[in-house]
Amino acid sequence: MVTTVRFRENELRPPRILLVSTSASAPVTANELRNEGYEVVIATSLAAAWSHLAGQDRDLVITPVELEDGNGLELLEETRRRSPSIPVILLATDASSVCGLPGVSAWLYGDPPTEQVVKAARLACRRTPMVAQQATALAAPAATARR
Repeated sequence: MVTTVRFRENELRPPRILLVSTSASAPVTANELRNEGYEVVIATSLAAAWSHLAGQDRDLVITPVELEDGNGLELLEETRRRSPSIPVILLATDASSVCGLPGVSAWLYGDPPTEQVVKAARLACRRTPMVAQQATALAAPAATARR
């Protein structure tokens, strides 16, 4: 079942994910997330991530700790400052770099398999307060129209 986010009164849209990654597997991960019903944009640098966050609301941020032009922890801190309810998933090379870090929805280590990233995204989006089940939200108007 695909989740949707209540964007405005009576308007639902798929959750929007910012995937920050330079990994060769990023396009595969993005496609799997899209297949799950998410809108996904890939940023390959911290600068691109800042640009995407400034241009459109995101419902989830997935970022590595280490980036060529900065640090994913900066992105975490700024995301928390702007919108504390947005879940952030950190990709870390080792557990000691993020263990116990406040404001992190999930930690994934190394270069996690696509399935693991998709599962973490699904769980993070379900925990956000504005998420509703698409089948329930969209079935009600359809049932009313049939009467």
